[in-house]
Amino acid sequence: MTTVLCVSANRPWSALGLTAVLDWRLAVSVIVVFALTTLFVLQVRILAKLSAARRAALRSRLGVMRTLSPSTREERDWFMAISITAGVCEELLYRGFLTWALRPWLGPWGAAAGS
Repeated sequence: MTTVLCVSANRPWSALGLTAVLDWRLAVSVIVVFALTTLFVLQVRILAKLSAARRAALRSRLGVMRTLSPSTREERDWFMAISITAGVCEELLYRGFLTWALRPWLGPWGAAAGS
């Protein structure tokens, strides 16, 4: 919604803090994302190699968290889609729009803390 309002008002993306930063921070971010993705892929491969009995034993140790975890392929697909969109929307809302909206009253540091 925030993005739609910003685009419909012909505001630049920079008004939401969406600007390209091409310096060492980008390189560090790319390395961290690559490392975490590699770790995730390795974990998935390890879990895929486990026997059905071992996976069932691991699932039983989840306790209450098992009710929150997706149990079917369709649930997993929805879980992944919502996880990605929630992360992106929260970043735009809290780090973009709220910081921009609070900045006139609180200054840049106060807006970042308040958002």
